[in-house]
Amino acid sequence: MSPNEAIMLALATASAARMQPNGLALNRPAMAAYLELAKQLSRANGGGIDAHMLEIAPGSQERQRLLAQQIERSGVAGRALGRASLHH
Repeated sequence: MSPNEAIMLALATASAARMQPNGLALNRPAMAAYLELAKQLSRANGGGIDAHMLEIAPGSQERQRLLAQQIERSGVAGRALGRASLHH
């Protein structure tokens, strides 16, 4: 799995989890991390990534494909990996 696909899958999984009517799940740190990731991706490259598109239909293969393409075009995954390797 590529870094771009991993980011898309994380967004899809968290979007699906947010759709469940479980008030306790919404207060978990993972949800805060999802919201922060979505916010940062939306800001990347002048807003070229619609990180919230999966909140409507997280299981949609078409939406997942479009989001993965946006992430790939932005190059954000590569930059994140580059920064992570500098810290190790």
